[in-house]
Amino acid sequence: MRNEAKALRASLVADVQRGEFRELSRMPFAEYAHSWAATYAGRTGGGVRESTMREYRRQVEQRIVPYFGRRTVSSIDPRAIKAFVQSVADEGVSRDTVRLALAPLRAMLQDAVEEGLIRSNPAAGIRLPRPATVDDGTGEEQAKALTEAELRALLAHVAPARAL
Repeated sequence: MRNEAKALRASLVADVQRGEFRELSRMPFAEYAHSWAATYAGRTGGGVRESTMREYRRQVEQRIVPYFGRRTVSSIDPRAIKAFVQSVADEGVSRDTVRLALAPLRAMLQDAVEEGLIRSNPAAGIRLPRPATVDDGTGEEQAKALTEAELRALLAHVAPARAL
């Protein structure tokens, strides 16, 4: 514990010396998220489509704020992001749905970095969990494409076509 405290102190001193120190924000996450959703204009010069913004706002209201709302922006770390992603995946939704839930959170936290509220984006580099089997109610697993190796193995077991 003492070594960790010394390392943190050294890191903070170095940040101050480089002129890069920023005090961590105490802003409530829910407050920031609602403000961000109302004003977000996209991460490129082309802006963001209205349909995308509607989906981002829906994700913020239905998933992101309920999950993180009681925390401060600066208290969210990569472990919390991973837990959020896993909680969405545990709903039994598709991998794409998980990706769509993470996208606005990742953009929001990148804006928080640019605004000086946090030092780094805890959602950067977060990988999606392996897709779970989606139950479509038929009691059967959904079909998936074969990998190249699986296809070769299948073709090796299939009788060769007759020469014409």
